[in-house]
Amino acid sequence: MLQWMQSFMTLVATTSALDRERQTTPQVYDSLRESIICLQLPPGQVLDRTELAKTFSISQTPVREALIRLREEYLVEVIPQVSTRVSLISLARAEDAIFLRRAIELEVVHELALRADVQLTTAMWAIWNRQQACEQAGDLDGFMTMDEELHHLMYQWLRKESLWRLVRIRSGDVDRIRWLHLPLPGKAKRVLEEHKQLIHALEKNDVGLAQTYLRNHLPRSAEAFSQIRDEHPGFFSPI
Repeated sequence: MLQWMQSFMTLVATTSALDRERQTTPQVYDSLRESIICLQLPPGQVLDRTELAKTFSISQTPVREALIRLREEYLVEVIPQVSTRVSLISLARAEDAIFLRRAIELEVVHELALRADVQLTTAMWAIWNRQQACEQAGDLDGFMTMDEELHHLMYQWLRKESLWRLVRIRSGDVDRIRWLHLPLPGKAKRVLEEHKQLIHALEKNDVGLAQTYLRNHLPRSAEAFSQIRDEHPGFFSPI
């Protein structure tokens, strides 16, 4: 069996089995997506639908449906009659995703700064504390989960779940780059400091300061990742 499949089977076995009381396709989608984002399934990796079905102990139909969803997010590339593989990271798509997220989240923090209260900032500090604990423990997986929880909370507070879903499905390339970037010395601590500054600004209901800290927190362009691309050329699309 291919080495990647052995690793993936181990990952599935040590995380969580499929819940037979829930729909199968969303669970397969979530599992594959997480494995692609955290690079357990690296860019360019060929995906064998038959082996995936065996891994999850299911038929090929939900696997095929999950792969279609992942293709719509540009995380999987399907070459008819040839192969299905994890898409290479595209800096062009990452650029678009960064533009979209910055535009939306600047408005999100603007609205939050106008109406933020103790309940919101207390919830944000609780997530921040868990993220700090993950950083101190060297738990990058947990750190990234807490990062997503913190940003998701801001959308939830404004009842903008549809915007969160839009940002999420367009962020696959950026998220994979972040997984390559986070282990660099000092990166996680900088993220924590930037989150702390943002929460303080929201506590003060300071719109301008909150937006300034968010601009500093989110990358300005995909070109900021050019060094990572140079270090991992096989992971990136040439266009």
